[in-house]
Amino acid sequence: MLKQPSIGNLAKRVGMDPKTIRYYEDIGLLCLSRSPNGYRIFTLEDENKLLFIKRAKMLGLSLKEISTILNDVQSGRCDNVTSNTKDLINQKLVQIDLQLQELTRLRNFLEERLASIEANSYPKSPDQGCSCLSDNC
Repeated sequence: MLKQPSIGNLAKRVGMDPKTIRYYEDIGLLCLSRSPNGYRIFTLEDENKLLFIKRAKMLGLSLKEISTILNDVQSGRCDNVTSNTKDLINQKLVQIDLQLQELTRLRNFLEERLASIEANSYPKSPDQGCSCLSDNC
């Protein structure tokens, strides 16, 4: 008889913590079968689903978004999967562009501050205070 892998072994194979797998089961992302003695039974499909969840999270999808895709796959609505996935990717691209704009503004601000600090000589004694980060720099 083939022995079922433990949650720890599965977690190692997919690069996740066992607690994460249990959490995904608790919130319904993963529906695992149980043996008569209550142990989880893992299939290749479960392993592939966990790998999909991991990749989707790395791409920035939320668990709710991942759940939407998995529900469409499970129900056989492949057109919905393609449409939902396309919409989610487009939304993520817009979010990334906004984050890049914000990071560029932050970088410019910090570069200006650094240039101002390097261009000016500031008092070093504690009684004179420090104004190196004020807007007057």
